[in-house]
Amino acid sequence: MRKDIRVFAVELGLIFSMTFLKQVPFYIAMILAPITLAVGWIAFPNVFTPMSFTWAGVLLMVVWQPFIEELLFRGIIQGQLIQRVWFSVSWWGISRSNVIVSLLFTAVHFLYHPPLWALAVFLPSLVFGWFRDRYRQIYPGMFLHAFYNGCFLFLMFSL
Repeated sequence: MRKDIRVFAVELGLIFSMTFLKQVPFYIAMILAPITLAVGWIAFPNVFTPMSFTWAGVLLMVVWQPFIEELLFRGIIQGQLIQRVWFSVSWWGISRSNVIVSLLFTAVHFLYHPPLWALAVFLPSLVFGWFRDRYRQIYPGMFLHAFYNGCFLFLMFSL
């Protein structure tokens, strides 16, 4: 029974290792969030509308959404797809499973975001998925997702 639980946890990417914290790509991905937002703000200023600060909004976007979305998309869906040979094929480190999950992640964001915002989540989703494939865990993507959302909120609250 205990072995089955461990196998399940590995498939979901729930086995934590600090390896990614010792790697340069993780910090490059962190630096890209504020830079990308700044470029987006300059290129598309009308898309960014001020938001009023609430602790509930912060908890929702910085804790709850990254946890649930990464568990569902990178843990369950990408974790299952990557086990199939066809989905494990990669180009420049981006697996087919990552591309499929990122397209699905983007499609879901069309349900509650303006079209430009929904499209904008595709590239970060590929980054989160790349970390999922490389480190076989969802935690790097979860931390990055929380950080990206936090940067977004900081910008929205600052306008």
